Amino acid sequence: VRCLRLGSVPWHVSCWQRYDVNAGCTCRLTLAAMASLACMRSSRGGDLSATTSIIGNLRKATSRSLRPLGEASRQPLVLPRAALSGIVGVPLEVYDPEQAELPGTRLVVSTSKDPTDLMLEQVLEVSRRIGAEYIPRRTQKLHHLCARAASGIAYVIKKADTRDGTALPLHELCDAEGSRLFTNPRMWPLVRDKRNEPLLRAIAPLDRPLPTRVVDATAGLGGTAVRIAHSCGERCKVIAVEISAPIACQLDYGMRRLASQGAEWSEAAARIEVVHADAATFLRTQSIQDVDERAGVVYLNPCMDLRSSREDAFLHKIASLKPIAEEAFSIAMDHATSRVVLRHPKGVDLPFGLTEACFTRIPGGQSDFLVVEK
Repeated sequence: VRCLRLGSVPWHVSCWQRYDVNAGCTCRLTLAAMASLACMRSSRGGDLSATTSIIGNLRKATSRSLRPLGEASRQPLVLPRAALSGIVGVPLEVYDPEQAELPGTRLVVSTSKDPTDLMLEQVLEVSRRIGAEYIPRRTQKLHHLCARAASGIAYVIKKADTRDGTALPLHELCDAEGSRLFTNPRMWPLVRDKRNEPLLRAIAPLDRPLPTRVVDATAGLGGTAVRIAHSCGERCKVIAVEISAPIACQLDYGMRRLASQGAEWSEAAARIEVVHADAATFLRTQSIQDVDERAGVVYLNPCMDLRSSREDAFLHKIASLKPIAEEAFSIAMDHATSRVVLRHPKGVDLPFGLTEACFTRIPGGQSDFLVVEK
């Protein structure tokens, strides 16, 4: 379904059910959002009375009153586009989940039972960011919640466990079988001996200055980004780019949570900026807009099926499994000021016409790291 996303508007009241605006188009609105749009229009010389006009148009266009999302009747209310009159001058961004998200990532968003105000605020923001339906949890069991998603996957916001030193909610992706994915540094131990760690020997060779800006162009759950930030020192900022909207959203909130814990990884997590984007598009845009902010190192790590763990199998349902394209590699080479590091599985032909003379190979376990210096 295509949705109209109404820019930056407050989502501090209950989200109303979707409304069919025209064929194939839905519009998710709140009364607060409508009032905000009217105020935005007023700030550009409009009339505050537009608020009453907009809401009046909505009510006149349907024989039923507006009902909060999640109540018994879930049939859409049919509205003509004229119902949106009065929003002239407010830009509407066309948001298409089918185009913006990867196949298999169509899911639902919810919370654990008895959510706090902060959890409710975040769940509405997550629903907007990833284009997924918010379903209030109430008394539903997890497997019932997952069954309502086309992919069988739910994005769930859970209450904070204060034992880990933070009051921020935990964001995780889960399914009915008990699989869970969330940003958790205990799954990726921090590097103690950089001399013997292949990844860090590739990112920051011992005979070179430590990089101050690194782009992890395929960030996934963020473990590598935390290790890079921790190992390259407090002057290093890491940009974690992830193409999957659910993973990127979870990673963003997860890094904030790690940064608030006061643990050994918190300072490093605070220096990680999460970006939801295609790596090639992001690097190309950064190269044009921020010439002085180019990264010293770009790390390209395609999602590889090197292990058959339950976690990997679940991750592969949500992550992009596409190999690194030659275009992305070329753009990374143009963007990086020092080097590009490409993770490459053992026993596989070299990509992009590379030869052994073009790079330095850092041997790893199941894969090697190909370091191409500028």
